[in-house]
Amino acid sequence: SKLIAKESALTELTVGRLMGNYIFFSDGYIPVQTGQAFYKAIQTDGGKGTFYSLGSDVHCLFYKPAGDALAMPDPTECFHALANHVSMTGRRFEVGYAAAFEAFTEVLESRKEGLGGSWFTAPGESSKDAFMRRVKRSDAAYE
Repeated sequence: SKLIAKESALTELTVGRLMGNYIFFSDGYIPVQTGQAFYKAIQTDGGKGTFYSLGSDVHCLFYKPAGDALAMPDPTECFHALANHVSMTGRRFEVGYAAAFEAFTEVLESRKEGLGGSWFTAPGESSKDAFMRRVKRSDAAYE
C-alpha cells in the first residue's frame, strides 16, 4: 500500500513537471532541457531542424526536426532506455519494480493490435487528444 501510494505521488509530480513545461503535449517536437538532450536532438537530422522557445517561464526548448514527423516511441523501448540510464548512473531498479514495470510496458505494447499499430493514440489522434479523452468521464474506457 505504501509502495503504491509513493509511486502514485511520484507519477503525479512527474506529470505535473512535464505539463508545466509543456513537454507532455509536444508531439512532433523533441523537448530539450539538458546539453545531452540538445546533442541528441540535433543528431536526429544533422541540425537541420529548428529550435523553439515558449518564453523564459518555460524551462525547456523544443526542437522540430526537418523532414518526416517523429514516430511515437514504443513503451518497452522507453523502459529499456530508462533502465540503461539508471544503470549507467550507478543505480538500479528494485528487481520486483523492474519486473512489474517491464510487464506493464508489455501490456501497453499489446494495445497496438487494437489501435491500428498505436499503443497510446487512436489513428490520427494527437497525444494531447488521447490524454484528454481518457480523463473525460464520457469516454467509454474511463471506468
